[in-house]
Amino acid sequence: MTQLLITVLIILSLHITQSYHIKSSNKLSNRLSTKLFVNFPFLSSKKQEKAIVRDTIIVPPDYKVAGGFAATSLLLFAVQNDYTAIAFGLIALLLFVQTGRVRFVFDNDSLEVLIEKKDNDKQLLEKSADNFAVGGRNRWAYNTFTEWFFIPNRNLPILMYFKETQTSPKGQIHFFPVIMDSKVLNDVMVERIGNK
Repeated sequence: MTQLLITVLIILSLHITQSYHIKSSNKLSNRLSTKLFVNFPFLSSKKQEKAIVRDTIIVPPDYKVAGGFAATSLLLFAVQNDYTAIAFGLIALLLFVQTGRVRFVFDNDSLEVLIEKKDNDKQLLEKSADNFAVGGRNRWAYNTFTEWFFIPNRNLPILMYFKETQTSPKGQIHFFPVIMDSKVLNDVMVERIGNK
């Protein structure tokens, strides 16, 4: 304990002496005092921030929305509304395919849309193509989200809406069909982004 106290006193006296003698050279003075406090963080007046480390979460797929469109298509065929039935059937087919391959991945600091590929019984996640509407990678930092919600609501989610400021400072809106487990998606969004 005595040794620690002596060390602290010596460092403080060195710091005061160096600051006094090198007053004319502020850059050098700042560099010397910074070096002293870097080696002894308990003397620093700056608080050390702890980095938040979060698990990566891959939201599992859910075929409910695709199944809903397929059921609607069959119903429309039954009432002989053929053209609308075909449109709903094609949307259902697209949603079935996309549900099998598109994944929402929540890592330490961002939400990213990735594509699942299978290679010799291994499941790999690859970067998706650039965003078709605005270009660029389909990856958004949590701190850029300004709002998000499910359409029509959390109990019957068909689309997910969110707005972020990473793509455009004024805010860019995005719509995604809920082709993943909506409960997991909602829970992770609330945990990492909050209710907005």
